[in-house]
Amino acid sequence: MRKRYGAVLLHISSLDSDFGTGTLGAPAHRFLDFLEKSGFCAWQMLPINPIGEGYSPYSSPSSFAGNPLFIDPVELFSEGLITQAELSYFCLPNDGRVSFEDVLYKNTNLLRTAFSRFQENSDINEFTEREKAWLLPYAAFMSYRSGFEKEYYLFEQFVFQRQWQKLRCSAKEKGISLIGDIPMYVSPEGSDVFSYPDIFNSDEVSGCPPDAFSSDGQLWGMPTYRWDKLKETDYSWWVLRLLRAAALFDTVRLDHFRAFEAYWAIPKSCESAACGMWKKGPGIDFFRTVKKRVPDLDMIAEDLGFLTDEVFRLRDEAGLYGMRVFQFADFSSDENIYLPHMYPASSVAYTGTHDNDTLAGFFSSCDEKTRRLAARYLDAEREADLVPLAISAVWNSRSDIATAQIQDFLMLGSEARMNIPSKLNDANWRFRIKDEFLTEELSESLFSLNRSAGRI
Repeated sequence: MRKRYGAVLLHISSLDSDFGTGTLGAPAHRFLDFLEKSGFCAWQMLPINPIGEGYSPYSSPSSFAGNPLFIDPVELFSEGLITQAELSYFCLPNDGRVSFEDVLYKNTNLLRTAFSRFQENSDINEFTEREKAWLLPYAAFMSYRSGFEKEYYLFEQFVFQRQWQKLRCSAKEKGISLIGDIPMYVSPEGSDVFSYPDIFNSDEVSGCPPDAFSSDGQLWGMPTYRWDKLKETDYSWWVLRLLRAAALFDTVRLDHFRAFEAYWAIPKSCESAACGMWKKGPGIDFFRTVKKRVPDLDMIAEDLGFLTDEVFRLRDEAGLYGMRVFQFADFSSDENIYLPHMYPASSVAYTGTHDNDTLAGFFSSCDEKTRRLAARYLDAEREADLVPLAISAVWNSRSDIATAQIQDFLMLGSEARMNIPSKLNDANWRFRIKDEFLTEELSESLFSLNRSAGRI
């Protein structure tokens, strides 16, 4: 893992385009140009799998497939698979939000039109053979669920992969690492459970226990793993999953890392997470095994939430970076682990994650005492200085990697929040930027930030 650099957290769906959501074509490549000019060395994304319930990338019908909504229609046009009129029909002006309903309908029609004109060739045959371990079960599942021919889903993933590889090659040329995200659990109605039923528990689901924020805890409803069965195969399904990730990314964040040490298991019959219990995860045996098979993939542990010394020991024994989030800081204590001066080098520092409010939103909504203590810690004389000073504190911490959402660099408020956890609403996952926000002035300012913090 490259030492001491800056990263931007922005999902592909949030990019500017004329097609209702960000794509892997020109929008993504323009953002790479912005990152390079601004002195960043990494781009962190949310899971790039197809979206599921509530349009969430964390509830996908596949842990392996790419999201077809990210396929760039302009490239389909340039290949002669759609006409100018069809391309124009797909256009959806960027109003600052992802219009999932419109995008899903138009994207499906456009891709099926392109598929009807596609001529099978050696490239797609080679792709199918190379990726058959996950691709064929996924295509069979999607065909079964939709009633549409299996070959279409092979085509869809082939096009996604081809466009992704162009993006990754461009990122490598610019010296920018791509950081992905691996959800811990999978959709109960997805291809993973359908294709590999023996490795999932049918009588218990995942969640987290009651805490100060929720007296009932959180009931996620996703099946837990049969770690005993996985161990018998040397965790082959997880190895396949991580090998797929290594083909797409340089580094991945392991969501809900603490479940590898112990996880909250809830009987499927329960309506509340409160009746769950802790069960042991696979522990260090898992990481020793998978690292032998996937040695070139760096991993970040999302070590947030209810944690124990055992979780921290597992993280350290596995040799993973942990996370430090500025918004979690207790500004009344000089030794709180989320204060930037306390961050260890072997960590990734965040102003906030996709589950947090923006920095501007955080400072606006926190109580007066917290805001006053934060101002004292940051040595801020004006409230308007809180956001830039918080970013500076994170960037000048000892953490090898410093990361912020693009919303924080743009000083955007709560209206730009990406997600409110455990809430199904019309705002989650919809945030988008416009290219006009990414000005030369902003780029120069961010380059100065990265250079002064020694992150170039």
